[in-house]
Amino acid sequence: MSENYESFAAIAVFKELYDQNKDVYDIIAALCIEIIRKNNLTTFTLPEITNLINSTYNFGLKDPIVKTGLKRLKIKRKSGYYTPDISVYEYQEDDIIDIQIRRNEILLNNLYDFIQDRMEHILSAQEKEIVKQQFFEYLVDDESDKEYGNLINQYVLSITMKDEYIDTLKKIKEGLLIYDGIRYSGNINELGRWNTELNIFLEQEILFYIAGFNGEIHKELYWDLLKYIREINHNLPPEKRLIKLWYNQDVKDEIDSYFHAAERIVCNGELMDPSKKPMMYILDSAHSKSDVIQKKIQFFKLLEMNGIKLFKYDYYSSDNYKYSILDEKVYFKAQERIGDKDENIIHKSCNKINCIEILRKGENSGFDNIKYILLTSNGTILKLCRDDLFCKYGDVPKATTIDFLINKFWFKLNKGFGEGNSPKTLDMVAKARVALAFLTNSKVEKIYDEIKEDYKNNKIGKEEAVALIAELRSYSKTPDEVDETTIDEEIDKLSQYEVEKRVNEIKREEIEREHDKKQILKLSNELEQLKRTQEKEREKEEISREKREKELLGFIEESKKHNEELNGIIIELKEREEQRKIQEEIRTKKRKKIIRLVLVILGIIAFSIGLYLVFLLEKSISGIVSIVIGVLFEYKPIVEFVRGEKL
Repeated sequence: MSENYESFAAIAVFKELYDQNKDVYDIIAALCIEIIRKNNLTTFTLPEITNLINSTYNFGLKDPIVKTGLKRLKIKRKSGYYTPDISVYEYQEDDIIDIQIRRNEILLNNLYDFIQDRMEHILSAQEKEIVKQQFFEYLVDDESDKEYGNLINQYVLSITMKDEYIDTLKKIKEGLLIYDGIRYSGNINELGRWNTELNIFLEQEILFYIAGFNGEIHKELYWDLLKYIREINHNLPPEKRLIKLWYNQDVKDEIDSYFHAAERIVCNGELMDPSKKPMMYILDSAHSKSDVIQKKIQFFKLLEMNGIKLFKYDYYSSDNYKYSILDEKVYFKAQERIGDKDENIIHKSCNKINCIEILRKGENSGFDNIKYILLTSNGTILKLCRDDLFCKYGDVPKATTIDFLINKFWFKLNKGFGEGNSPKTLDMVAKARVALAFLTNSKVEKIYDEIKEDYKNNKIGKEEAVALIAELRSYSKTPDEVDETTIDEEIDKLSQYEVEKRVNEIKREEIEREHDKKQILKLSNELEQLKRTQEKEREKEEISREKREKELLGFIEESKKHNEELNGIIIELKEREEQRKIQEEIRTKKRKKIIRLVLVILGIIAFSIGLYLVFLLEKSISGIVSIVIGVLFEYKPIVEFVRGEKL
């Protein structure tokens, strides 16, 4: 499929129509109407309209598929010619293809701006065309090992919060899913069920993904696949299951070797490749050989629980020799096609592809007929299996990706895009994280290989190697750990990483650390001396303080005594004053009594003189008696007066 604005707009329209509860036939019919109207077709043959659809949108649809759409339109057909009636030309519907073309243009212009900003370079028209083509190829097959692949992944990650751009991407990806389903389905009348047997062979990295050794994003992606397989196999006994999952003995050997390497790292302290996230997962919280063995047991139990079994088969028996496609020429050509890959990697990849060829026994056409396929994310295997060395025109490749299988199951089961139904392979942001994590880990692996080689050749010591590897671990990532704000800077650092230069920097840093240690030691000694001096000062101050406290306590005690004496004197004075007052009061009372007594006596004397004078004047005793009687009547008040009582 050659990609352009029109093809991707039409692809996105597949999703638009699907969302309107229109089935596959309606989608094909809508494309037919679009072509009839735009080309003013009054009569046409099936091959003519199929070619027009394919040339306009760069599709690869076949006549039988287009024919189903024409049937839905009920266009008259006579002697091989279709004659649409007036209703087709009067068909009124928004031109959603043109709308989608404009959305694609906006998305691409935004991508150009992003790349220009990152590269600090204005793209020429030719460069923009390359970017556009690589972006369309990226959307189709997720390949990012191209000139602008890394920047495209960073761009997808950068628009996470821009709903309009993400929506455009989603529509294209979901439309591609429907398009591939229509294009590759043997019979679209059988949507909703899976009827054929398929044995899927899983590579080591796929098994690690399922176990979560490479983070949650990978795990969720592959558990999506297991979900569809369970649905297909539902209520079927093990021997009659349509989809079976296997791993070959060579994969078992690779896994055993991987865990054995983990044991050596735990027990012997061997250097660990920081790009291998599964190894870091295994070693996490593993402190002994038994811890590693326990994780290995749990891993194989997980595979068994999910129906993933070891495939026991003799691929190299005499009966199978005729199906083998390998010889020295094939190995040599494979080495030429792939390039600078290690020869052992090429041989292993060829052998894995050959095993599927032997199982298929030459039956390679039609996905529903192949029965055997290899599931991998290994780039070398995927490239070789599409090469004409291993795949003739029209053949189904011996190996495939998770995207292809999930999309195939999704379409065949007619799942739709409702909540929880969309496959996770459509999550472009997650795919970008996967690609960027793979890129950083590949760079880390390359640097690690260089460190290991330098250590082996005694160019660097073990301490330096360990320091470099520890530093590289911070760059190694699972897709979950990719941070869109720092990933481009980290990739740049890894791209410019030079072991020799970094070793020299580490040595210089070590010298600086040693100098800093001496400075710190000197400052520590000075600080210790200062502490001792301060401690002595504190001791003196403590002694002085205790002395002052004793003096103060003595003063307080003396003050208390003085206060007590003063209080005693004050009390004594008060008592004396009180006594004086009592005595004074007694004396005052006595004086008053004497004065009253004197006054009484004087009164008596005066009374007597008065009586005498009365007697002398009157010469009679009766007057004196009257006076005496009057006085006797006033006797009581006189007594009270003498006593000092109130009258």
